[in-house]
Amino acid sequence: MNIEFKKIAKIDYETLNCVTLFDDNTIDRAFGVISDGLINYKLGWQSDILKPKMLNIVDQIYLVGVDQNLAIFDFINGEIVLKLYLDYFFYDAILYNDSILIINELELIKVDSRSFDIIETYGLPDFVEKIEFKDGMIEIHCYEDQILKVK
Repeated sequence: MNIEFKKIAKIDYETLNCVTLFDDNTIDRAFGVISDGLINYKLGWQSDILKPKMLNIVDQIYLVGVDQNLAIFDFINGEIVLKLYLDYFFYDAILYNDSILIINELELIKVDSRSFDIIETYGLPDFVEKIEFKDGMIEIHCYEDQILKVK
């Protein structure tokens, strides 16, 4: 099945009758819809420069993050399985072993990829520059050569 993200106008967003992943009517300037052709999810976000990042978790379960919002949603059941308002701006999400690593500007959130429970949260010493996987460890390289190692 083909999953498609499409940016839409505010008027189309307001009239679209489907599940809202996240939005904030007071500050949102960009709007979109994610669809598999049968089920639609809509979202609004603040930054008109950034585009939401998506990640296929398994089968028809997807993650989307932008600004300080993140949602994991299911096209099979048509529901949101995890919704987070992040303390810091969303940077990226990566599948690693049986976990989803949600990387914010100053935080790493480790989520179980089957139950979608938060396993642990790690504070980062500074902004993320790159992530490496070495010898069963996750190395998060931050600004000014600071490294956080997570198993």
